Amino acid sequence: MQNRVIALVTILLFYGGSSGLCWKKKMNRETDWISAQGTARVHTSGTWTPSRFRYAAEACLATTEDGAELTLAFTGTGIALCLGDHAVPAYGTPNRGTLIVTLNDGAPQTIHPLNAPGETVLARGLASGTHTVRIVHRTDKHNRGCRIAGFRILAPNTGDLALTLNGEENAFL
Repeated sequence: MQNRVIALVTILLFYGGSSGLCWKKKMNRETDWISAQGTARVHTSGTWTPSRFRYAAEACLATTEDGAELTLAFTGTGIALCLGDHAVPAYGTPNRGTLIVTLNDGAPQTIHPLNAPGETVLARGLASGTHTVRIVHRTDKHNRGCRIAGFRILAPNTGDLALTLNGEENAFL
């Protein structure tokens, strides 16, 4: 009897309102994407250093410091956190820290970067206007480190689609 591997894949669909799906139109990197690095919009506290995992197209900010913070004020109705690639020890500290995220000084969300999707939706369906997201890196004994590539401002009417894939053990999923 063969073993089965089941993987859950989450695909974020970004709808562009009545104009169709966002990947059918050119994304506006000036308003839809905010890099964590090299922008006056993202404010840092603590030690954050530029990090580029292997052949990544864009560098991200990395920290291993307990209490290091990123703060961003944005205008929109939703936001996603884009994490940097997970590193193996040969390429730097793995993403084993914990992120505490607050939006508009509300209830905190906890994100474990090692187990989180590369793009994690923090909020959707917010009132139109300016909002503030604050991310604090926390360590736990030997578990530390995170990489943040940036933030994606979500278009109205976004949603998630979850698929279950089945494949053979040692097969290409």
